[in-house]
Amino acid sequence: MSTRLDTLTRTELIGQVTDGTPCPLFLVDERGRSHPLNAPARRVDLAEHHDQAFVSPVSFSDGRNASMVGYCDGTDTSPALVSAVVVLLADLLGQGPCKLDDPVLERDLSDLEARADRDELEEWRLRLAAAKSAAELAVLLVPALHATTDCGAAHLFLAERDDAELAPVGSDAAESGVGAVLASTGWIGWALEQDGPSMLRSFHHLPETLQGELHGCALESWFDVPLALVPLRSAGELLGFVYLGGLRRGAADQTRQRLATLQPLFDQVAAGLAGLRLQREARTARRLEHELDIARRLQTRLVPDLHRKGTGYEVAGSSRSAAQVGGDGFGLRIDDAGRPSLSVFDVAGHGIGAALGMGLVRSILKRELEADDQPGLALRETNRRTHEDLAGSGLFATAALLRLDPEKNRLEIASAGHPPMVHWSARDRRFQEDHVGGLPLGLEASAGFPELVTDFGPGDLVVLHTDGVLEAENADGERFGRHRLLGALHRLRRKDARQVLRGLWRELATFTGDRPLRDDATLVVLRGERVSSDPSTADSRKANQ
Repeated sequence: MSTRLDTLTRTELIGQVTDGTPCPLFLVDERGRSHPLNAPARRVDLAEHHDQAFVSPVSFSDGRNASMVGYCDGTDTSPALVSAVVVLLADLLGQGPCKLDDPVLERDLSDLEARADRDELEEWRLRLAAAKSAAELAVLLVPALHATTDCGAAHLFLAERDDAELAPVGSDAAESGVGAVLASTGWIGWALEQDGPSMLRSFHHLPETLQGELHGCALESWFDVPLALVPLRSAGELLGFVYLGGLRRGAADQTRQRLATLQPLFDQVAAGLAGLRLQREARTARRLEHELDIARRLQTRLVPDLHRKGTGYEVAGSSRSAAQVGGDGFGLRIDDAGRPSLSVFDVAGHGIGAALGMGLVRSILKRELEADDQPGLALRETNRRTHEDLAGSGLFATAALLRLDPEKNRLEIASAGHPPMVHWSARDRRFQEDHVGGLPLGLEASAGFPELVTDFGPGDLVVLHTDGVLEAENADGERFGRHRLLGALHRLRRKDARQVLRGLWRELATFTGDRPLRDDATLVVLRGERVSSDPSTADSRKANQ
């Protein structure tokens, strides 16, 4: 080898040292990843033939360690030659024994490490993307962090909606005594508000006002400094954080660079947590939808559409809910004398709470009407018995009761804060407002409910309604209002009860268009008819609630 070594390229130097022998040569980094140095090395899987390799430890001028490795296949190359080549080459490439000073090789090794990092992170990212639960995410994430960082411990913490605590996930956290932490106070709260990772070198680096948060408490038993916390967010919402403890001391800059490299991994975990939360919420929504559908069907059975003809009257009624279930209800009871009693009630609000309140009012009102057919007394007892439950739930209800005596052409009316019914008098050919005072149910346990008696003859028309009818809005935000209700009734006044009911709903639908109801709406129509002496028209006298 008479050629001057300092004039040779690395490839030429390897050729001179190996003297043309096909000796595969590698440079292996600290994490065991191999970098081929010559053409024969590219055809050898060093991981499968490590027992036929000869190694000489080397180090770069920047402090990184590596190994010069030569492979002996036992045919064309003797082990002794390979061993000598490895040691000689390591020495010739360096500035003394086992000290490499090759900028090109150093750059190649950096490229190798960067490519390997990307490949490794992508492999872990794909594994994390396939996780089906938070526990599975933790099982995959912890070894990934141990494989890609120098941390001594790694844990995944999750945040739940409306919960100030973040709890660790995985059996390894429980075995290590890791507990939940508060996300809103102290250094942890500050760290979780940051856009990226936050590092803590020691407890003594905390401000004095925050040292008490960790020192001497449960957190200190498993917080292993230096440590880093990495917030996990999706759409600005904190989903959890990653804890990395026992990091290498004196290597803060390298740790920050490493955490920046790992950001795609953390982003995948955040995306996975967000997806799992959406799936959980979707399952909850489907379950709730199913339960609401059951509730809607039950409520439909409790308050079915009503149509009935009796001696001297015809009645029709129905409700529309702003949600799947609502707080409106109505009922009809026929006493032994054939006199009908109508009730309409409206529990404040809409949805499940209002529906439960409606069921309570309906059952007790029905019982009171069976015990006492006087509207005022029935309302007073209903209020007394429902007051504690309604008031305790923050609910109240309006109600209207009327009893018709067809033979005497007389209506008895009582109201608990309900909108006044609309009464068309066929004799006087005008609308009259039969307004009765009274507090809503659930406001005052000892409230009384006065009664009003008025005439109701053949051709008369009474419409009981809830405020959802008057408050229905069109696309311009205008309300249907009482004047439109009266106008529609004036046009429909000669129709029978069922036709009036259908016509009113049609008018309301035309007015609102595609705009949904703001509140539950109920309409009940009572039409007076002439009393016939024909017994075939007699009422069946069965209660229909």
